[in-house]
Amino acid sequence: MCALRPDVSKPVPDALARIPRDFCHVEWSELDDLKAFVERPGLTPAQQRLVGDFERQLADAIDRAFITPAQYEGLTADQCETTQVVVARLKGIMNAVFER
Repeated sequence: MCALRPDVSKPVPDALARIPRDFCHVEWSELDDLKAFVERPGLTPAQQRLVGDFERQLADAIDRAFITPAQYEGLTADQCETTQVVVARLKGIMNAVFER
């Protein structure tokens, strides 16, 4: 288990930064829409790469707990007090979208 001390100098990976801004904002969280998007047939190759990158980066962020509360708030406007809460929110996204 990691110590849950994120490296604040490390930027959030691209797909992990882009998708939450569009679908996981605290004021208009649209996880059902995100799930429908990732499951939609006929995604372009670029969209397929984005979804694959997002899933991998999300799993990595959960496993390594490297997203800080400030970074998460910057993406979603959701104020989390601790990295553990951020990880719990990320797990919620993973479970809702990828049914893990």
